[in-house]
Amino acid sequence: MLNDLHFGLRQLMKSPGFTFITVLTLAIGIGANTAIFSLINAYFLKALPYEDADSLVAISYDMGEKDTNYVTNGNLLEDLLAHSTQLESFTGFTHTGATFSLGGIETPTELSGHQVTGPMLETLGLRPIYGSDFTADHQSATGDDKVVLLSDEVWRQHFDSDPNTVGKSIQLSREGYTVIGIYDKKAITTFLWWQSSDLMVPAAFSKYAFKKEWGYGTVARLAPGATLASAKQELETIKSQLANNYSDRVRESKVLVRTIRSDSFGGSFKKTTFLLFAAVGLVLLVACANVANLLFARATARQSEIALRTAIGASGWRIVRLLLCESALLSLAGAVGGLFICINALPLLGRLVVFSNWPEMDYSIDLSVLAFTLVVSIGTGLLFGVFPAVKVLRQGSAEGLSESSRSFTSSQGNRLQSSLIVIEIALSVVLLVSIGLLLKSTSNALNAERGFQEANIYSFKVARVRETLPKTEPEWTRKWDNEIRTRFSSNLVERLKQIPGVEDAAMASRAPMAPGGGIWKKDFWRDDQPDAPKTYQVGHAHVNGEALSILDIPLIRGRAIEERDQRFEAQKVAVIDELLVQEKFPDIDPMGQTIHVAGTAYEIIGIVGSIIPNKLDEKRYPVVYTPQIHTPWNTGYIVKSLLAQGELERSVLAAVKSLDPDQPIGELQALEQLAKDSLNHRAVINILLGLFGCIAVLLAGIGIYGLMTYLVELRQREIGVRLAIGAYPREIVGMILKRGMILTAIGTAVGIAAILLIGRFLGFMLYQVTPYDPIILSGVALFVFLVTAFACWRPAKSASKVHPSEALQLG
Repeated sequence: MLNDLHFGLRQLMKSPGFTFITVLTLAIGIGANTAIFSLINAYFLKALPYEDADSLVAISYDMGEKDTNYVTNGNLLEDLLAHSTQLESFTGFTHTGATFSLGGIETPTELSGHQVTGPMLETLGLRPIYGSDFTADHQSATGDDKVVLLSDEVWRQHFDSDPNTVGKSIQLSREGYTVIGIYDKKAITTFLWWQSSDLMVPAAFSKYAFKKEWGYGTVARLAPGATLASAKQELETIKSQLANNYSDRVRESKVLVRTIRSDSFGGSFKKTTFLLFAAVGLVLLVACANVANLLFARATARQSEIALRTAIGASGWRIVRLLLCESALLSLAGAVGGLFICINALPLLGRLVVFSNWPEMDYSIDLSVLAFTLVVSIGTGLLFGVFPAVKVLRQGSAEGLSESSRSFTSSQGNRLQSSLIVIEIALSVVLLVSIGLLLKSTSNALNAERGFQEANIYSFKVARVRETLPKTEPEWTRKWDNEIRTRFSSNLVERLKQIPGVEDAAMASRAPMAPGGGIWKKDFWRDDQPDAPKTYQVGHAHVNGEALSILDIPLIRGRAIEERDQRFEAQKVAVIDELLVQEKFPDIDPMGQTIHVAGTAYEIIGIVGSIIPNKLDEKRYPVVYTPQIHTPWNTGYIVKSLLAQGELERSVLAAVKSLDPDQPIGELQALEQLAKDSLNHRAVINILLGLFGCIAVLLAGIGIYGLMTYLVELRQREIGVRLAIGAYPREIVGMILKRGMILTAIGTAVGIAAILLIGRFLGFMLYQVTPYDPIILSGVALFVFLVTAFACWRPAKSASKVHPSEALQLG
């Protein structure tokens, strides 16, 4: 075997051009596959940074209507803690995060964190970098005994990595908290990748939030011997036995118990990742088909040598082994080149991942990636090497000696090579149609009617404003004082309007397409349908009167929210959109009707146009607007201004500081940019699939060029005869082009048939376009025909210039 490998190496070194092209082709295919596999390895195969990560599960509840919501209110969570035997430990956490202002430092900063119901680090099997985790005593603490865990990122940025930070008191939202530990932020955000995790506080410090429905996620550890199925069954039993403790929505939900990996990296994220893997797999198949055709041509050139070896006693298996050794050397060289491409591509891929808002993971090459590369290289070596080898095995020595290089001109050999070209073209068509569909989906989303004005509109949030009131005041009054918050918000709006260059400003709890879910969904039901299932949800935005006019959301009927509605004693009113009218009021005039949103009753006073509340490419859902006064802790703002964003942000910060020097603000964001950012994940998929599609069609073009050149060389004598008896050069060109176009037509037809069969698997990525779009299908077909026609033109032109006398001498 070593002698065969050594001989194969010498043979390859004699043909440096062939070797270089073959290795480069394989390196591109293997490198692309290895790079995407590195992503899959990081998300789905590598061990998560937790102790016994396979026993960690996430508990959520299926609400129906394709919505999955995280664990409900504190009541249900407490019941699970008290009655579950299948779960060894678990911790609830605020799924949407909580906002805090870090004071007592030179520049007050807004932080995002979680309220947790137990020892989060202990449940995950993590140890604090410094200090300790929460205990049961911390969960029952009140008053001045507040404690906090800080992330290592906050610790480095604001406390200079001082180990003595543990034990110190810091100011969070104007209240004192004692730092009891420092934790690894990256470990937490591995499964909470969609939000930041700057700090954690016990949920005991926010009893009101703890009792709210659908505010908590849960991470749990299975007890020894427990399974996902047994845990799910037990939790369903607990919920049904204690059904009277919960709302209709809780009772009607279904428990979901999933590993934290599948919970965090499942759904459309997993589908998208494997879509990329399938795409690079097609590229590799195209590369293998190309290399197989190159080996056919090489075997043709060596047929005299092979026939001579067979004639002097070399067995067929011996010849096949020599050829397979050459294929193995080529594939291993391609693997080395592929690893080089992968290593250099991973940093760029990492930046694309960040741009797409996917979770950041460790994409480094490890043993799994190396093993994958080795398996792929061996597999490709066998795949592209076996066909020429088998052909040689079937070729007789006498035929090889008599026919020399033309022994491979049998119709069977040509059919096999032509079939490989057809496969290349078909796979290229599948990739090109896929990217065409995704590009059209992105274009449709970008051009979708938003329903609101986004130009020159900016949004920002202010961390919850708190005042230290006498401890004799009730907890609600002390922590969530409506008058203080509303007064601050009203004053800030007036200050914002006074900024030169600002046309208008208003309060709005959530701006359309804001990061973290746009306008959040809440439970909805009609007052006259109390027995209807409580599974329907609407977006719920808290605004003041000017907000809808600033966003230019048209008023269709009734009136907008006015100043008179922004009083505590005023009746609670709501403005609904026309989509809600269509879906929930087909049988009755909604004006004056009472609706319930998140358990609160509102009277409908107006109807406005529907908007895109979240991402551009997501299905619209109805939105209900209510006065800001009823939820003054949701202090978000929108500003209309022609100022440059940086200048506006400085002016906004100055306006906030003029009211409260210790009050930070969240990032000022342009609604136009938020709209574009909502499609970042599509942009990354489009870039990668577009790259793979271009590679595939380039390889297919090179392949058909090589085949046509090869056929012209084999048929030079026939071409000479045709020219000698009076054929015109253009007829020779037409003959060669016809052969190439027939192969292209067959390959295109096969590719389109394949996309028609598998197109439904792309459905989750398509927006207002079907997999059978005739414009895209015909456009791709035309493009492929142009590429292959260009690839066939030069060999055809060369054939037409063959001199008859020279061609006849080849016989």
